[in-house]
Amino acid sequence: MIIATVQFELAEPLSPEAAETLFHANSRLYEGRQDLLRKSYIRSLDGRTVGAVYFWRSLEDATNFYSDTWHAHVRRKYGVAPTIRFFQSLLVVNNEALAPAEPERMNP
Repeated sequence: MIIATVQFELAEPLSPEAAETLFHANSRLYEGRQDLLRKSYIRSLDGRTVGAVYFWRSLEDATNFYSDTWHAHVRRKYGVAPTIRFFQSLLVVNNEALAPAEPERMNP
């Protein structure tokens, strides 16, 4: 699995509410993609940096996605070019999956 972080340094901070509205409007574009496992939208605490963490099946999938067309689209949308970094995911700890299940109640 490949993880890509995409970040935009904004000239003006974006409030949590404005960021959520922007992200929600954009999220449908990513639903149902077979090459994308997960996408988490992110906003820095001061609102000056926004972006996303993408979980791709492969590096090829990730690099194919970030095309010249995609770069032009996000530059128009955010007013700045993104910073993209790629990482290999070598191990995942998922505490949600390890959480104990709710105890079953016996029916009398």
